[in-house]
Amino acid sequence: MSVISLFSLLWCAFFFAEVLSLHQTAKTKALRRMLADNSQIHLMPCCYGIAHTLAYIPFITIFAHSLTVDGLTARMIEKANFNITFMSGFGVSAVYGYPDVGLMTQTEMASQGRIVCNALKDIPCIGDGDTGYGNEVNLKRTVELYAQAGLSGIMIEDQVSPKRCGHLTGKMVVSRNEAYNRIKAAVDQRDKMGVDIIILARTDANIISIDEAIERCKVFRSLGADITFVEGPKSKEEMVKYCSMVSN
Repeated sequence: MSVISLFSLLWCAFFFAEVLSLHQTAKTKALRRMLADNSQIHLMPCCYGIAHTLAYIPFITIFAHSLTVDGLTARMIEKANFNITFMSGFGVSAVYGYPDVGLMTQTEMASQGRIVCNALKDIPCIGDGDTGYGNEVNLKRTVELYAQAGLSGIMIEDQVSPKRCGHLTGKMVVSRNEAYNRIKAAVDQRDKMGVDIIILARTDANIISIDEAIERCKVFRSLGADITFVEGPKSKEEMVKYCSMVSN
């Protein structure tokens, strides 16, 4: 290969990388605009026949939580004129033929995220980052891989690893300090990269009490998480209490 051909190849690679980066930035900006608008509810559609289990799970105060798991369903969601979607660990695990009990790896999830994002023309996608796939160092790499895949957001939770689907019994959560360190690591990596990606901090601490879950969410916000998510409120009153006491 000549020097000129090699230079042309490198230039093309750089050009397309820049184009993809700008496209991701535009999607993330669109997501931030949605988060700033509390005047409406944004629905993210469910796929693969699991709408009956996920369509009514509270995501954040303005979102109803649903998912996409591959390029086909991502395109179906966008063509149906929805303005956001979510790549779920539950859904991706099912596509691989596994239950949602922490069997998927960091790179498998990031690879699936790239497929989903490449299929989406304009709408943003938030990816399920589970517990971060290791300690804080691993979690930082997870944030980096998800951003490189084109995902506009990443959800990090406070379950003990290996985690399990939020609707299964036998869940356990880590200590407050470990939960806070996870979110701090995600925020630090986002800021270090200089690439905007929404940090969604999820807590399953409602297995202890709604007050414990709310306290964790308050600290998540103070650490720089953009939005929070309490898994499994047990009543309308718990949801109202959470929404009234925690911003975003």
